[in-house]
Amino acid sequence: RDPNPVAYGLRALDDKAPEVGLLSPAFEVEISPKEPLTLTYEARDDYGLSSVALLYKAGPGVEQSIPIRAFKDAPEQHIGDFAWDLSRMSSGARIEFRIRVVDNGYPQPQTAVSNTGILRLVDFEGAHAATERLWTEAEAELRRLAEREAEFRGELEAAVQAQTAGEGSEAAAQRQTKIARSEDALVKEWDRSVKSCEGLADAMREDPYSNPGMAETAGLLSRAMKSSAEGELAEARERRREGRLAEAALRHAELESRVRKVSELLRGGREMQAMQDFWGEAHRMDQAGEELEKELSRVGKGGKAPSAEELKSLQEALGKLQSQMDALAQAIDSLPKAEPGSAVAENRKVYQVPLEAARKTASALQQALERGDYQAAARLARELSRMLSAVRKSIAE
Repeated sequence: RDPNPVAYGLRALDDKAPEVGLLSPAFEVEISPKEPLTLTYEARDDYGLSSVALLYKAGPGVEQSIPIRAFKDAPEQHIGDFAWDLSRMSSGARIEFRIRVVDNGYPQPQTAVSNTGILRLVDFEGAHAATERLWTEAEAELRRLAEREAEFRGELEAAVQAQTAGEGSEAAAQRQTKIARSEDALVKEWDRSVKSCEGLADAMREDPYSNPGMAETAGLLSRAMKSSAEGELAEARERRREGRLAEAALRHAELESRVRKVSELLRGGREMQAMQDFWGEAHRMDQAGEELEKELSRVGKGGKAPSAEELKSLQEALGKLQSQMDALAQAIDSLPKAEPGSAVAENRKVYQVPLEAARKTASALQQALERGDYQAAARLARELSRMLSAVRKSIAE
């Protein structure tokens, strides 16, 4: 026995509670339930982290949680992202959310929660669909107006020919009465078209999915239509009342040409808007494909079959992705068709979108999941992610 043993001091250290902060979003967010919300957070603990979860509460409802990550190596610091799927939540909801972390303390783990984030779910898709309806209605109104302008110009030209041929006073009076009625109907058609263009411009200005350039163009076209109604149309009516029918006919020919030009610009702009919408949908599909690939790669590397809950989640994610691809295919098929041989057809750019191959790969992935071949599923998920990226790039070009 050592008569002079060395004395060692032992001092117990407190196990501090973990810390966590929500880095992004750093402000209140308005977002569509169709869009995933990416959360970025930072967590630390003096003896290591055990798990991370998302806590959220919609309105006065009960707070719920979504597991984000469980750690095996108990890191002392971690910065992570989480793509939050909002598709099951209702538009109009106000949601408060926080990040919760748990350390690996023993015997009693400690928890901490982050600062609170706020998001509001807005039905941007509904507003965009309303804009598309107004766009279609405005085009239809302009087509009708152009046809009415052509018909009225024909009436004026016929009256000029009748005057030249020495039409009788009674017949001339009857013709003038008919022209006056036609003119009144034409003016009402102009009023409807101007209001339709104004409604479209207002909707596009408020629609976050509208192409900014086309929203500005719609405003300019709306003002041009109103200016034509107040200017050239009023002048043409004055010429008609003064009996200067040939001059009135020339004014209406100019008005018809202007209306057709506005209609063509709106039609071309709708195709541009459709391409932007396709890109947005393709981008969401690309993100969903990447998330699916990550999950299946994790399952494949683990060498174990996913739990029933994990398998259900994978199948739901794949089903949602397949629905998105089907909707995009239908939207592409519904694009306005150009007349064969027309200038529009000659100048239209042709896009090769490898969507059908991606749909077939998604079906093969679904079959692999159903038969429990998770290595094949992981391989197909990587292939699908690559194809969806190619779809997005082809539309972006």
